[in-house]
Amino acid sequence: MRALVGLVAALLPAGATGADLVLESVEVDATAHGLLRAHACPRDVVCFHATTPDAGPEPWVIRDGAAHMLADLRPGPEGSNPSAFMLDGDVAWFSATVAPGRTHLFRYDGERLTLGAIVPDGVSEVLPLPRLGGDVYFVLRGPVDPKDPGRPPVAEIARVGPAGLTRLGVRARIRTFVHDSAEGRGFDGGLWLTGEGDDGRGTLWFFDGRGLSVVHQASDPRGRLERAQVAGPLLVFHELIPSQSGQPPRFLVHVSDGRHVWPVQGFDEGELRFPQEAAALDGTVYITAYRDDVGGELFRLVDDRLELVADIHRGKAASQPGHLTEYDGALWFTARDAQRGFELRRFDGRGVRLVHDFCPGACDGLPAGYRVVGDAMWFFARDGAGTSRAWRLGPARPPRRSPSPVTASGPAPRREPRRVHRAVDLFAPEGSPPALVAVAGAPHFTSFAAAPSGDGWELQPWRVEARDSALVHTRALAPDRVGAAGFLPVGDALWLARTTPSGPRAVPAVAPEGDGVVLPGVAPPRRAAAFGGEALFLADDERGRALFAFDGRHVRRISAAEGDPDAPPGAVVGDVFYFAGRDDVGVELHAWDGRRARRVVDLHPGPGDGMDGRGPATIVGWGADLWFVGTPPGEGAELVRWSPSEGAATPVVVRPGPADGALGPPVLAHDVLWFPGATEATGEEPFVVMSPDAVPRLLVDLNPGRRGSSPTDLTAHAGGVYFAAEVVGLGRELFRVPGREGEVELVRDGAPGPDSSAPRGLVSLGEELWFLARTPEGVALHVFSR
Repeated sequence: MRALVGLVAALLPAGATGADLVLESVEVDATAHGLLRAHACPRDVVCFHATTPDAGPEPWVIRDGAAHMLADLRPGPEGSNPSAFMLDGDVAWFSATVAPGRTHLFRYDGERLTLGAIVPDGVSEVLPLPRLGGDVYFVLRGPVDPKDPGRPPVAEIARVGPAGLTRLGVRARIRTFVHDSAEGRGFDGGLWLTGEGDDGRGTLWFFDGRGLSVVHQASDPRGRLERAQVAGPLLVFHELIPSQSGQPPRFLVHVSDGRHVWPVQGFDEGELRFPQEAAALDGTVYITAYRDDVGGELFRLVDDRLELVADIHRGKAASQPGHLTEYDGALWFTARDAQRGFELRRFDGRGVRLVHDFCPGACDGLPAGYRVVGDAMWFFARDGAGTSRAWRLGPARPPRRSPSPVTASGPAPRREPRRVHRAVDLFAPEGSPPALVAVAGAPHFTSFAAAPSGDGWELQPWRVEARDSALVHTRALAPDRVGAAGFLPVGDALWLARTTPSGPRAVPAVAPEGDGVVLPGVAPPRRAAAFGGEALFLADDERGRALFAFDGRHVRRISAAEGDPDAPPGAVVGDVFYFAGRDDVGVELHAWDGRRARRVVDLHPGPGDGMDGRGPATIVGWGADLWFVGTPPGEGAELVRWSPSEGAATPVVVRPGPADGALGPPVLAHDVLWFPGATEATGEEPFVVMSPDAVPRLLVDLNPGRRGSSPTDLTAHAGGVYFAAEVVGLGRELFRVPGREGEVELVRDGAPGPDSSAPRGLVSLGEELWFLARTPEGVALHVFSR
């Protein structure tokens, strides 16, 4: 960073500002161009858009004194062409095109960039609007009519919530929207929009969250309303009446206090030219406009008339003030005079002064895009070499302190604590939760979005490509409305199980538009297991539920089976796949070696079921034995130990009698078997078996008494066991046991207080734990890492 300390302080006395201001620059990639406007983002981060030859137009940020690309959302020189950032409290929204015809909404909280919602087809541009009444709104603009490119296309207003992007049925030819850029909110309690009414006349609307109401229409049937802006207590906009019969176009300036609209006087008929921008200083409204005798200059509104403030470029030549911004008790803008090009200037209510000549001499520094972020004003300007830079004008920042070196005799360095990052938002309807699986060493997930018709939900498959710090990069595996329901790993390839009009099919993830392979069943499978180069899954056919194998070309039925198609179909122990198969003696433990399926034990002789069909993937290998949840005679669901060498099954009973003692799949970690169990005295709590010959015991009674914490999703990860449990006062949250004898720890209270974030679908990948959890906006994908 290069700082020009004291430069502005010499021009602005400390008494006038309360503190010296310092002007400093931040280096940006020398190849970047198109730096037009700074945006306020959360945590005092500066967001902007820049274009580079390799990446094209992409979102950038300035954080901790450095500028870098936030994400390459569309690799290649075309770029994602992101829209403007709209700050909404602690989140900024913008849209970007991730592929031809594929636009998504993104959320940025100052650290993490996450997927906000998927935009339906047929939308060419998405404009984020300020929050109104607790909701976030967007304008979805259709394509421009090539026969009439000057006319605004039909647009509609949509809202984002837990159900994704919802269209409200409010449609109009919207040209621009109006908001208070300093506050990031609507003007006078609502959103104001300009465009064309049904009769083609320029129209100003007010949107209250339900519908549009007409506030003002152009006086001429051909008139257009443009450049509507908030300036202090007033809304300022101008009316353009196109030229006719050789006459020049006419301009009218209007102001509104939110209730009444009145015209601005002070110019002779037809004398006003090109009104541009408006801003306020100490309650007075300032407007840049063109008048024949002085050119384009700065004016102020006094009552209902415009008065000249300063003739910066003497005579009829125009100084063309632009980018008016109120900051630190003054009005800052770009203008030119006779000696210098377009440079930074300041008006303090008394006079206009040059602040800095970025490109000395008659060349133009072209400072632009002023935006107040935190306690400073940011903008872009180019130097004498023509290099564009990001500039900060504000109080001097305290110098950074270098950390003290750690010596061998000093204290050991403190390890950075583990953190949970919100990675990607997944909007889902009730009863249709997103899925999260690990395939080929990477998280894959499904995300729901509302169908354009509003009568259903669409499932989208995604893959996590990479993670840079807290930034998660994802890639869509199929176009919108693919109807994908699950992932089928086949060797080194990945297939998608999807719904088509002709029934469920498997299609390659790299080419999901083909016909694919017909799958049996009334619904495509959500979960599958890789075994022997094939994908094994549970599905229904005309004979009932069964285990199927898919090799990328054919689907074959292995055996009748039981279990939940949304859960793993079984488990691989050694070189054998074990599952809950069904035959003439009921549901029992079966094995599949790639050639034939056979029953390996009849745990419950006779017609009774020996396997617990609620969770078929309850099988783990421990030593030379298999452990699974079964139903021995006279007992409910309990742990069962089966020795293949002896052919004997031994129940490990937690709760004698017909009540269930083992409630879910066991997990082996630290040579200890962990599982959710229950007794009458404790309710449902985590239990352990410390050695193959030991009896099960209670690990911890998280909710003392019979209430129980209902632990689920026990997952071995990074030397510990993680699970979700419900604790009085905390709700349902994520817990862990760091080691064999460790105490239970709360990982994070994702919904502070008694509310629940309800983590589930835990997947361990290296040093990261991925899981799904609820947020105020809907279900989100989270990652837990160092």
